Parts: sequence; structure tokens; C-alpha cells
Amino acid sequence: MLLEYIPYKLIFLSIIVIFVSINTTNSGKFVYLSATIFIIFIFTLVGVHLQSTAKENIQMFNKNKTLDCISQSYYSNTHYNVSLKNHWRVDKNYFLNDIYRIRADNCEVIH
Repeated sequence: MLLEYIPYKLIFLSIIVIFVSINTTNSGKFVYLSATIFIIFIFTLVGVHLQSTAKENIQMFNKNKTLDCISQSYYSNTHYNVSLKNHWRVDKNYFLNDIYRIRADNCEVIH
């Protein structure tokens, strides 16, 4: 689902901009709403790109390719070799192992 790839920051930013625009003049409302539409458009493009990257990675995984995936956290980034041989599986746009869940867009094919 595309919404999964649109950052929550965008939603909060859009809400703030809309509330600010309510209390401004008509010309100010146009500026705020135009900025909101532009921000939503840019982040939607980013979301579409991340979603297509995830689909490509899942296709490569299903073709028995090994992927180098990054599990991102606040403290560190950990790399995992994801493949059918290593008992990973696909669930929607995620690669799952016994205890790990990694977004499929955070991977690259190992050549």
C-alpha cells in the first residue's frame, strides 16, 4: 500500500499548514495550501519510488537472488543477507525471518 511509504511527518506538516492557513488572509491561504499540495505531491512521488523498489526487490527475492537489507533503528543500522536459502519469506512488502521484519525497499541485490 502506498500510504505505508509516505512519512508520517508529511501528515503532521500538512495538518499544521492547513490550521495555519485557516487564520490567514485569502492570499496567505493560497500560499499555504499551495505549499501543502506541493509537499504532498513530492512525498507521494517518493512513496511511489519506494513502493516500486520494494516490488522489484520482492521479484528478485522470488527469483532466488540474495539481497543485502538494512534494518534501521535509532541506534544503528544492521545488514542482513536475505534469501530463500536463509529461510526468509515475504509478507506484503516485508521480508520476515523468525524474529526479524525488514521493509523490502531497504534492500539491494547482491551481485
